[in-house]
Amino acid sequence: MPSPLVPHVPVVPIGPCAAGGEPMDAEVPEVAPASPRVLGAPALAVLVAGCAVAGAIGLLAVGSAAAEGVDPELARLLRGMAAIKVVLVAGGVAILGWRLRFPLPPRLLWGYLACAFAASLATGLVWQLAHLRLAAVLFHGALIGGLLLAWRDGGEGLSRLGRGSGVSSRRRS
Repeated sequence: MPSPLVPHVPVVPIGPCAAGGEPMDAEVPEVAPASPRVLGAPALAVLVAGCAVAGAIGLLAVGSAAAEGVDPELARLLRGMAAIKVVLVAGGVAILGWRLRFPLPPRLLWGYLACAFAASLATGLVWQLAHLRLAAVLFHGALIGGLLLAWRDGGEGLSRLGRGSGVSSRRRS
């Protein structure tokens, strides 16, 4: 059963004998223009809902630090850091939401989603002052993982961006 997040791409025969009756040597996938709403809407809904659920799970966590009673100054500092992490996660989710408008291989999609969910969970844990070591590993692992995924992202759907815009290419006189 095909994934609802990844559209089916038909394969069209090409070559000098495409119109004739002779067998074809190669098949190349047809590149169909993808509608941003069709491709990105389900994945974007999963992204937003998953981040909200992961953040809520983090907020509901009860850890040893909350039970012991943390120094009020340290609690204020950690909650300020959690607020900064919320801004970082929101920015990452916005960028990822933009990236979901273009074709994306399923492996990268699930990697991006896992990183966003882990960062959201970590932010909730830091806010609750619970499992801070786990929260640090989750947040920084998600940050590094997201950057590695973005670096390895071939951007097949993004290749048309920047062409002819004058932003990415300089003209020499």
